[in-house]
Amino acid sequence: MPKVSVVVAVYNVAQFIEQSLRCLLEQTLEDVEFVIVDDCTPDDSMEILARVAAEYPQRKSRLKIIRHDVNQGVAVTKNDGIRAAEGEYVIILDPDDYFERDMLSILYERAAESDADMAICDYYKVSSERKKRGTVVPNKPIENGLNVRDDIINRESDGFMMIRLVRRSIYQQPGFLWPVGRFAEDIVYSTITAYYSKKIVYVDQPLYYYVQHQGSLVHGFTEEKTLMIVESLMANIDIIIQFLKNEGCEDKYWLGILRQKLRARNRLLPLARSRKYRKMWFRIYPELNKILFWGDEKYHSSYKEKLWFFVMYFGLYAKLRNRLSKPKYRPWPQWSVWPVNNK
Repeated sequence: MPKVSVVVAVYNVAQFIEQSLRCLLEQTLEDVEFVIVDDCTPDDSMEILARVAAEYPQRKSRLKIIRHDVNQGVAVTKNDGIRAAEGEYVIILDPDDYFERDMLSILYERAAESDADMAICDYYKVSSERKKRGTVVPNKPIENGLNVRDDIINRESDGFMMIRLVRRSIYQQPGFLWPVGRFAEDIVYSTITAYYSKKIVYVDQPLYYYVQHQGSLVHGFTEEKTLMIVESLMANIDIIIQFLKNEGCEDKYWLGILRQKLRARNRLLPLARSRKYRKMWFRIYPELNKILFWGDEKYHSSYKEKLWFFVMYFGLYAKLRNRLSKPKYRPWPQWSVWPVNNK
């Protein structure tokens, strides 16, 4: 059994994959399995992989290549990679990012010495303009990690999986539900792996560089792509709700469900110039309208939620977006403010 299995989903990343592969193959942790899933990529990503891998013959026996006959989307691709993994721990990395050469060694050593189910590190968000440190552990100290589990499920932080080393047996739990669609798979992985983790350890170092490419799936704002993202988010939120119901803790994590629904609805913001899509914003999870404006027995809405409700109601988002992006107008730190599609 390898110490760590790294799962990488490959699709249309020829421009970035070489740097990521070198970071992988030069990891200081020796006992690593690399599970590469080719989701029928139309570019030469896999040819680049073969060329780079040839430069690291000592890693050749550790490469496991899975090929799809047709493109199936990132959720199915990652699911297949995780199921094929054989390591004690699993981490899912994105081939358009990069990371420190000792990341796996540091995370594995912390997890192994503590017999933890999950090890988490900090990261950098990198764009052409800046590099900003981020964390999925905003509330410290973390004690035995159970407060981290609750923070993750309640969306106190981002649901990134590429900075989480997870014991593989977590994915083999009988109650594990797998994500679907072509986006938002991390919200399912992060919720369920956090729930099943009895101990979580934290490495207070930024070891991962999350590169924000303007043309990526996450940051593209065409009408078709935006609607696909909303649809995928809603499908995976249904999976989360079903999982929490099955575990009898839907009420405990009501805030996380609320925030996930708001996140899905706000993904329509790039289309906010259109009256059609503003109406759709109000129709997606319509129960949120009352909560945003009046609150309910659990949630006391603030002036910020009320402000956003009015901004969308009167079609002012496009004009006020820059102002709304300031922290004092955002209801919670992870509340996204998206650019508006001018078309």
